[in-house]
Amino acid sequence: MTTRAFRTGVTATCVLLALAGCAGTGTPATSGPPYPSASSAHPEPRLGSGGPSAEDGPAEAGAHHHPAQEQVGELEAALVAQEPDRFGGAWIGGYEPEFRVVVALTEVDPRPTALDDFPDLVDHVTLTRVEFAALELEAARARAEEALTEAGVLGGIGVHPMDNRVLVEVAGTDVDEAEQAVSGIAGVTVTRVPDLPERYPGLGVHETAPDEPTGGR
Repeated sequence: MTTRAFRTGVTATCVLLALAGCAGTGTPATSGPPYPSASSAHPEPRLGSGGPSAEDGPAEAGAHHHPAQEQVGELEAALVAQEPDRFGGAWIGGYEPEFRVVVALTEVDPRPTALDDFPDLVDHVTLTRVEFAALELEAARARAEEALTEAGVLGGIGVHPMDNRVLVEVAGTDVDEAEQAVSGIAGVTVTRVPDLPERYPGLGVHETAPDEPTGGR
């Protein structure tokens, strides 16, 4: 199999991690991946994810607006800076019956003090516990991308905070090889997709299989 670079997905959380000094921790930032097929487009969300970050709200976002939603990105940046070891992501959880913002943390106690700086938003925030911090997922993404590229597997990869996972999308013929390549990396899920050539043009993938999750850690 010819080795080609994976196409990397960039999420708002990843960019904020870079601004907060992610590169200084040894975790590569994803704001400018050094691959020919790099793009700002992330793998499309799987069922139940809804989107990758605070920048991507639920399906009804286009028909709704809440004044406090303009502060969600600022809250996310503050949490990245103040809670890097436990912050897993932030996103708009919905508008009906009321506006909701979800903040994911590996530990919900103590309550983040950054919330106090957003009085118009804090009453709409729900804290939820997740397994991995955003920094951990970004490190896992970098490791997985390197392993998959070395294995010669073609596809897409991106951090999905709402799933609290790194999602790898490959053709059905490459699932086993991809799973083997990332088997030792926690937080990575491999998914086969039927439209890989259309989703990631230029990768040279032709064989595909039904779209379904196949596993992960």
